[in-house]
Amino acid sequence: MMKRMPSRLGAMLVCAFFVTGSVTAGSAYYSDEVKRILAVGGSVIVDEDFDSYTLKQFCQAGKNRVKIFVADNFDSHTVKEFLKLGGSVVVDDYFDSYAIKEFIALGKSRVTVRTGRSYDTYTVGEFLDAGASIILAGNYFDSYTIKEWIAKGKERVRIETQKGYGSYEIREFIDLGASVMVDDNDGIYQVKEYIAAGKQRVKVITDGGWASYEIKELLTAGGCVVLNDDSPMYLIEEYCKIGGYRVVVAATN
Repeated sequence: MMKRMPSRLGAMLVCAFFVTGSVTAGSAYYSDEVKRILAVGGSVIVDEDFDSYTLKQFCQAGKNRVKIFVADNFDSHTVKEFLKLGGSVVVDDYFDSYAIKEFIALGKSRVTVRTGRSYDTYTVGEFLDAGASIILAGNYFDSYTIKEWIAKGKERVRIETQKGYGSYEIREFIDLGASVMVDDNDGIYQVKEYIAAGKQRVKVITDGGWASYEIKELLTAGGCVVLNDDSPMYLIEEYCKIGGYRVVVAATN
């Protein structure tokens, strides 16, 4: 059955993988289309609107190219199964810090913790030290603290640019080794500058604001794109020929 992306994904979506809270959702893809995307080398973002059996099939087919946004429909045991099959997960404060540390012990950087006000500076640092990736969802942490985390985790630290940081700070984060998430609000020329500095550590979100030739330019330049705009399959396949795993399809509902 064709599903539609819930508003929760707009609040969590990241990229992987890595998306911002301002992204709006469109229609999703059939499960066989998701498998087709994985077969041609693409990556997918999926959530709990696919049942756990189907998600496990995706994990077996795509391993860490499958990123699952975990909400309250899956318990910690199921999340661990996804990780054991090679998939990646994004979790937030639905799980306590103890459970998240168990996930990290299994998946290391395949576990991404999206944090805003939910966890304090000390706890975020613990996740990073244990090997997880972190997404800083908002400007709740000062740039000095972020730079300290980047020094520890480099590209495992991911920053949503629309949440209060200027282009100079974003470029500084990139130069230090972090990953950043940008969209069409940043402008094509600014994004190309970011990609020139960070290559695939720059995740570009498409939500209808980019033309297909611009997306191809960004992939050719070495960036990663997250397709959140109901791109037709023929275009996805063209993008995958250029970018492979750097093409991430938001295949949730």
